[in-house]
Amino acid sequence: MLRALFNSIDVSALGDNLVIPGRANHRILIVSLTLVASGVVVVTLNDTVGYPVMGGMSFVANSGVAAGVEHGIAKASVGAGVNLNLSAAIQVGGSIGFVYEGV
Repeated sequence: MLRALFNSIDVSALGDNLVIPGRANHRILIVSLTLVASGVVVVTLNDTVGYPVMGGMSFVANSGVAAGVEHGIAKASVGAGVNLNLSAAIQVGGSIGFVYEGV
């Protein structure tokens, strides 16, 4: 079993915000995600090559989501990082758990 890593999320810029850097010859497996938005925003996870990792999640002010499973909830393309894309310049915080799977 691979050991999970965790990154804090604290973003507010419109568009792509890098939350997990890519690693050559590895795929990112997201195992947990916790988000809280301070305002109305749609949050989408994309990898850094443009592939959608997780579809748009609509939030209203002070709402959030938490999900996690050991076998993963989403995967990025090989070698790609993961971006949190915001539809508006609204503060979104939380954490993301992941593992780098060798390919």
